[in-house]
Amino acid sequence: MKLVVAQEIGYCYGVKDAIDEVVEMSKKTDSEVHTYGPLIHNPMAVNELKEKYNISSIEDIDELKGNTLAIRAHGIPPKVLESFLDRGINVIDTTCPFVRKTQNIARKLMDEGYFVIILGKKKHPEVVGIAGHVEGNCLLVEKEGDLETLTRKKKIGIVFQSTITVEDMGHLIPKIAEYAKELKIHTTICDVTSRRQIEAREIAKQVDYMVVIGGKNSSNTTKLAQICQKEGVETVQVEFSHEIKDLDFGAVSSIGVTTGTSTPQNVINDILNEIRKKTQDKFIQSSIN
Repeated sequence: MKLVVAQEIGYCYGVKDAIDEVVEMSKKTDSEVHTYGPLIHNPMAVNELKEKYNISSIEDIDELKGNTLAIRAHGIPPKVLESFLDRGINVIDTTCPFVRKTQNIARKLMDEGYFVIILGKKKHPEVVGIAGHVEGNCLLVEKEGDLETLTRKKKIGIVFQSTITVEDMGHLIPKIAEYAKELKIHTTICDVTSRRQIEAREIAKQVDYMVVIGGKNSSNTTKLAQICQKEGVETVQVEFSHEIKDLDFGAVSSIGVTTGTSTPQNVINDILNEIRKKTQDKFIQSSIN
């Protein structure tokens, strides 16, 4: 049996920096540190922050204990941030640099007279945060039906949620173009996310079973699983090592492994160890060069 493990796994730099920042802050203060919503989309990581560092997630600002609040990697609308600062809250902004770049691009498009369309999952916190930077001058588009409210504009600018692909929503661009005299497109898809998706697709072509490790609430992890499934390979998305025990590798000759950008290394190690126990085979590192 062959086991192919993706070269790029575990936390991306944005997630790692966010975790490092809140952990460092928790060490400097005696009061409890909160994050506004889960810092990242991985239950194991969020639980570890709470148990080891007393960093817990809140959904309502009235739940805040103490005076320190971290903005999660997905970012938030500026008005929400301003409301926190107005209350005298000590805010740690861990918004991913790539997400912040997209927020800035969307705002620049608005300032240049473009109506902004954000392609992505409408309820995803990243998309909500980006929309907050162009409030009243944007449309969130997840599917073609969302264009029904769009009226003709002189100029339309398009940005993407960082964890989707052009393949997901690129087919909407010609339809959006029908509403504009001028169209400007910024493919604001995270480089790390893109590389992992490319590698996941290549690995899926080499194996007959894919294990995608990451939170079930993680958009980028779920997308990796969908990409693998599209290649026709049996695919499972797992969060915890005990889930491997229930899988049947009896008729499998090759397994591929990839992870989301918010998956902790210790979780990856535990799951790989479980796979190792079941297969008793060596690792073959993947390459897409």
